[in-house]
Amino acid sequence: MRQLDWPGFWAKQRPRLVLGFLCLLGALALGRVAVVAQGLESWQEFWIVFLFSLCLIWAAIATSVARERVGQPVSAENIESILNEWIRRFRFPNQKLADSAGYRFAYRITAPDGQVVIIGKPTTSDSSLRFKTDVMVLERHRRALNDLGEHGRKRFMIEYMSECSRARVHITSARALPFTVRIERTLPITRDLNDEMLWTALESMHQDVAIALTHTDLCLARMRETQSDVIVPMTTSSASPGASDAETWSHLPSPESRSGPA
Repeated sequence: MRQLDWPGFWAKQRPRLVLGFLCLLGALALGRVAVVAQGLESWQEFWIVFLFSLCLIWAAIATSVARERVGQPVSAENIESILNEWIRRFRFPNQKLADSAGYRFAYRITAPDGQVVIIGKPTTSDSSLRFKTDVMVLERHRRALNDLGEHGRKRFMIEYMSECSRARVHITSARALPFTVRIERTLPITRDLNDEMLWTALESMHQDVAIALTHTDLCLARMRETQSDVIVPMTTSSASPGASDAETWSHLPSPESRSGPA
């Protein structure tokens, strides 16, 4: 026997039950007003009708505001329409991307600082939204990485990924040449999901981008310091082996000084 989903049933019927209860209260109030108004004068009847009208207007406005705030519960089926409404509410320049094998739907939005973020629902998960952005690498970073050489770039990427991992930056892919960094975050789709959570996720993406750029400067500065600390040994062809050894190890005590005075 199929069991009734009471939480889902209550969620669907709750607005109707609340409306019916309010109508019942209104009918009782009208009946009470009619009974009281039989023994009142005209000016008293006017004030009763006026106050009742104010209460009715207030109830209509409160219901409209509550319906707008509470709205329809978010689910995996209606998340696209709700997401589109939030994007238009924030007035982000946006574009819906073409259908792909990796996403059921995806929107490209441009944040106020110019950072492009793609928000979509991946096909591998029906219960989450994915935020994806590529860090806009500065030209001076590209030139500095080109000057490091292949070995230097490998060392830079190891140190860079380690620092970003410590800062908990959600980097999913990165490469040194050309230098590209991709950041992704996931937001679960729940009944309580709202536009404030969407804004918080976008702020987290913005913070990850800022940290990624800052760590790029820090790691490049460390690589330059490491290269400047490398000492290249100098050789002299005119010096004899004995003289070279004596000059190199001149800080060691001589045999005479170690044996002491005679």
